[in-house]
Order: sequence, then C-alpha cells, then structure tokens
Amino acid sequence: MRTSFVLLLLCLSLSLYGQDNTPVSGRTISTQGELLPYATITIHKTIDSVIIKSVLSDSAGNFIFKSLAAGSYFVHVSSVGYKEYVSPAFTLSSSPVDIGAIQLTVKAGVLKDVKVRAERPLIEQKVDRMVMNIENSILASSNNALELLQQAPYVSVDNNGNISLKGIQNTTVMIDGRLTYLSAAELANFLRNMHASQIATIDIITNPSSKYEAAGNGGIINIKMKKNLSIGLNGSFNTNLQQGRLPQITNGLSLNYRKGKFNLYSGINHSKQERWVEETTDLSFYDVATKEAQSHFSIAENTFYHSNSLNGRAGIDYSFSKKTIAGILLTAFSGGEDEDGNNANKIQSFSLGVDSNLQTLHTGTSQWNRYSGNINLRHQFDSLGKVVSFDYDYADFNDRSKPGYLTSYYNGSGSNTGSTYLNANMGTGIKMASFKGDYEHPVNETLNFSAGFKWSRVHTLNAVNYYQNGFFDKRRSNDFDYTETINAAYADVSKEFKKASLKLGLRAEQTISNGVQLTQDSTFKKQYTQLFPTTFFRYKWNKNHSSGITINRRIGRPDYESLNPFIYLSDPYTSWGGNPYLQPALTNVINVSHNYKGMINVFVSYNETTNALAQYQTSDTTSSGIFSTWATWVKQNKCLQV
Repeated sequence: MRTSFVLLLLCLSLSLYGQDNTPVSGRTISTQGELLPYATITIHKTIDSVIIKSVLSDSAGNFIFKSLAAGSYFVHVSSVGYKEYVSPAFTLSSSPVDIGAIQLTVKAGVLKDVKVRAERPLIEQKVDRMVMNIENSILASSNNALELLQQAPYVSVDNNGNISLKGIQNTTVMIDGRLTYLSAAELANFLRNMHASQIATIDIITNPSSKYEAAGNGGIINIKMKKNLSIGLNGSFNTNLQQGRLPQITNGLSLNYRKGKFNLYSGINHSKQERWVEETTDLSFYDVATKEAQSHFSIAENTFYHSNSLNGRAGIDYSFSKKTIAGILLTAFSGGEDEDGNNANKIQSFSLGVDSNLQTLHTGTSQWNRYSGNINLRHQFDSLGKVVSFDYDYADFNDRSKPGYLTSYYNGSGSNTGSTYLNANMGTGIKMASFKGDYEHPVNETLNFSAGFKWSRVHTLNAVNYYQNGFFDKRRSNDFDYTETINAAYADVSKEFKKASLKLGLRAEQTISNGVQLTQDSTFKKQYTQLFPTTFFRYKWNKNHSSGITINRRIGRPDYESLNPFIYLSDPYTSWGGNPYLQPALTNVINVSHNYKGMINVFVSYNETTNALAQYQTSDTTSSGIFSTWATWVKQNKCLQV
C-alpha cells in the first residue's frame, strides 16, 4: 500500500468568544512630540467617575481599552514628572473611538518643604529579569491578575486566557516561586479571581537563570503576593461577570487570620462559563512519488462548551523565631465540562470527484479533580541575607471523559449509506512529587553566591477504551504507563560593578524516563544528562540608557501526551496520537536588549534549536482519514526575533 503524506493547504481556526469588543485607543506624547511609554491610563464612566479599567501605554506610547459596554466615558492619564491629564467626555457605541495623541506637560515647581520618600518605579530592569511593581500603583485598583499580565511588557494574553511571553507559548506561571500545577484554562480562571490589590510584584523572566528548571522556551512569570501583616481576621470578596454572546461568571473569597506566631490564610473561587467554537480545515493529500494531488478533505466544526469549576487553597505559616518560618499549603481544584457539537466532512478524490460526505454529532462530558500540597521551611542566618530553604511538593490529578460520535454517511450523490456510533471511556491519573533545597550566600554588598538541588518524579497512567456500535474496539484502545524522574543541581554567582552587573550559572539535569504500552506489551526507556550554562550581563551607560546580553541553553522534553501512542478522535475520520520515540529538543538562546529611561525596551533574540518537535499529518490506514502525530526534526531550527 502506498504511503501518502498530507500537505496542509489551509487550516483556519476561528474561536468566537462572546464579548463586546469596541475599542478605545490613543497614544501619549510630550509637548515636544516625544513618545511617552508606560504612562498610566484609566477609563471612567462619566456619570459617576468610577474607574472601569486601567492600562499602561506600550513602548511606543500606544494604549487600547477593549471589551467596553456602550456609554459615556472619559480617560485620565498620569506619568512620573508630568502633569495629569483628563480628557473631555466621549460616547462609545458600535464604532471604535480613537482619542488621538494626548500631550502631557512637564511639571514645573520648586523643591520647598518637600519630604523625600523613596518609591520604586513601576518597571524595574534587573540583570536577569524585569520587575513590575504593582503594590501602591494605580494598576492595583481596578484589575485582576490576568488583566495585569495583559499590560506587562513582553506578555500576551489571548481571548481564551492563554499566556505567552515574547510570542512564545508554554510560559510557566508561578505564585510566590511555586508551580501552580494548573492547565491553561484553569490557570486563566484562577488569575481572573485574583484581584490586583493582592499582588506585590510580578517578575518577568524571559531567560531563566540556572536556579530554575531548564525545561521550556516560554520563560517564567512569577507573581509575588502581598504579605498580609494585619492582626486578626480580615478578608475580601470579588465577583466578575462578562456578558457578550455567551456569559462568564467568576466569584472569589479570601480570608486571612494572623495572631502571634501563626498566620492562617484561605481562598475559594468559583467559575462558570460557556464557549462557542467554530473551526474550518481544508487538507489535501499528495502522492510522494508523483507529487500529484490524490484527495481532499474539507472539515467544518461547531462546538458549544459549558463548564463549571471550583478551586480552593488553605495554608498556615508558623514563625519559630524572627529568622525561621515553616508553612503548609493545600490546594484543590474540581470541575467539569459538557460539549455538544456538529462536524461536517467532505472527502473528495481528484480523479473521481466527491467521494462521500459525513455528518457527525459529537457530545462529551469530562470531570477533573486535582489536589496538591506543599511543605516549606526557610531559615535566615544573619542580617546579610544568608538564607536556606526547603520545599516538598506532592500533587494528584485525576481526569475522566466520555466522548461520543454519531456519524451519518452520504455518497457522492447525497444518498444516506448508513451510520455508526463510536464512544469512549478515557481516564488519566497523574502523581507528582518533588523535593528541592536552595541556599543564598551574599559574600558582601556586591558579590552573591547561590546553589541548590531538586528531585522530581511524575507518574502518569492513561487508559482509553473505545466502543463502536456497542462493541469493544481493540484497535483504538490502549493503556499507557509513563514515569519520568529528573535529578538536578545548580550553582551561580553574581557581581555588581559600578556601572555593570554580571551573573554566571550552571545547571545539570539527569532525566530518566520509562514508558509501557500495557495493551501492546511494549516498553521504551531513556536516560540522559545535560548541562545548561547561563550568562547575564548588563551595562548602565548613563541614567537613561542601559544595555544587556543574555546567553543560555534550554531543553524541551516531550510531554506524556506527545509520547503517548493513544489514538484520540475528533470524529471517525480525524484523529491524533503521540510518538514514543521523540527526542528532547535543545535550544541555545542569545538575547541582546536596550532600555531607555526604564520605559522603552528594545531586544533582538536569536534561537537555535536541535531536535525540534514538529507536528505533521498523514493518512490513517485504519479509518482512511487524517491522523496527526509528532516527529523530531533533527536539523537545526534557527529563529531571529525582534
């Protein structure tokens, strides 16, 4: 049988999320016509002057407000060293509003009877990260955490809440330096329920140092929460309703109790949302030998999703002394989603014309329960900042889903030729455990040394059973057992000079993985050790200009879904599965950046990846349809980003 590969002629995916999206935009400049980046702009209802949203202008001075209801508004603009500006009222209806250029005037005054108070700038550029100071800023008054990230430098958030850093997805989001263990959708809901007033700073780490795991190219966003030092019981409640074509409702409650050496804190969040997704895909298959088109697939899919989720966290901190503190944190996440959709497939042979049409009605239910716990200990040896800390984490995830597909078949003339019903029971269990230790040793005010270790293990058990017309389908069913252990150690040293900062680090990681296909009674094992050096250098030319260079190495390990050879179905003719023979991708990154007045950031980044993972499609010999999987692209993949 000849092997045919697919050439993707057109793959258009359109996600429709019901939101009013009439924008209000403008830009900020000085009276001399210079750009004013990172000015703070708030938009208010004219009737009561209540702040609706706040944003920062970008590096070119541009700003935009989205998802606003019709009504009368005005904007307020402020920037350090400039007089505040209040716009005339304007009316927003169905057409976008462009306020145009807003000129800010430099403040004029004499230093007289002034009390000097040190305040951090909104954006701080450090040698290995950018810090966004939220506490005591205007951004803390009217935003949730997800909206804050939309305004952070280098960060992008799409309509579904997926977060990317410098255009690269798979960004790791941490809370107080700890992983969240949430999916992209769960993380988005969690951040929507976190009010900005709870956040102290946001660290934006585009090129992580050796302290952090070497996996992933998406960078790290570390959200540091404010420490509630109020004595006694206090708390807050927030609710958020977004209504467009379909509604989203989120509610959150947090409580904190501090007395003596104890601090107890808790929070619970509920989310309910509905989504409508439309996708259209056109695919053509070509013969490898003749390079002639053999057949064409056209797929149109409409799906309605309804989900409910509840997450909670509770913790306790105990101060043994002023220098030693221990804590326990427990989190839980539970939810479910129902889907109801319709797929229309047309299969065409270029030699015979339209071969067949398919109409698939698909339904599904899914449930997930996720629990995690953390035990931590931190001890500070002296006032210089010598600190040692230990963390133990454990997480247990259980996901179950039951999809079903009722497909009706029609021949080229439109006559019904029959129908089939395909359904499945899918279950995934994931257990994760890790233990790490970190040590910080400031030698003096300009020299610092740090080192640490981490052990982690992930065990995944996945079971899928398919049934066709009520009978067990052994061809599509399988059990997959996967274990991955990573042993790591790191050390780095940093030095501050008069006008420069230097940080050097090295991390070693050993990976041991073992996969077992239980149904097919086959196994695969992998073991490898890699070194990951990091270099950070920043030079301050004068009070307005600074430049930096970062060099590091990253690894992209295939996740269990990419390795898992299970066959997942979108409909009887569209499926995807993993490849157990994938190799890890290694990426060398060089990043050069320049900063002006702590506001304008320009960077050039060059990436070179070996063994890059690539998704491709081919014909499915089982169903004569489309099968998607992953392969290792052994050649070097080079990328220049500005």
